[in-house]
Amino acid sequence: MGSEKHPALLPLVRPLYLPGLVCGSLPQMKLLLERHAPGVTCVIGELAIDGVPFCHTLERLPDDSEHPDIPAGIYSIGVTISPEAKAGKLWSPSPTGLLPLLSVPGRSGIRIHAGNTDEDSRGCIIVGQWNGGEFLSSSRDTLTLLMDRLLSVMDTLLIEVIDS
Repeated sequence: MGSEKHPALLPLVRPLYLPGLVCGSLPQMKLLLERHAPGVTCVIGELAIDGVPFCHTLERLPDDSEHPDIPAGIYSIGVTISPEAKAGKLWSPSPTGLLPLLSVPGRSGIRIHAGNTDEDSRGCIIVGQWNGGEFLSSSRDTLTLLMDRLLSVMDTLLIEVIDS
């Protein structure tokens, strides 16, 4: 046994039949989160998928010492079971889990999730629709659509976070 991998830990491989792809290659999806200037209680941003606007984002103010902001940079996105979602403290559209940002310097447990105001985040990225003010609406619907879209690719997902 020693160095053998357990079959349950091997990566899931699903054949894709998409025109224009080289055999064995998977499409890579890139998210771009462009944060705007901080408001009074939060920072509103825009999230695009492969250059196409998708939704708005909300994060805590960058000077929040308890939950500092995510530094600008490029991060991988995974899919994991969130302990908060499992405990019923954080809503998730599926038992598959939520979308964590991986390798954020000095941070852990950073996820993309549903919420409406900065009070719903401890340094994470909230997605939804922004119609002015310092809150998002339709957050659960937006997260469901986002996860459906991202999980359909089943490949490495990247998010670039920039300050405008």
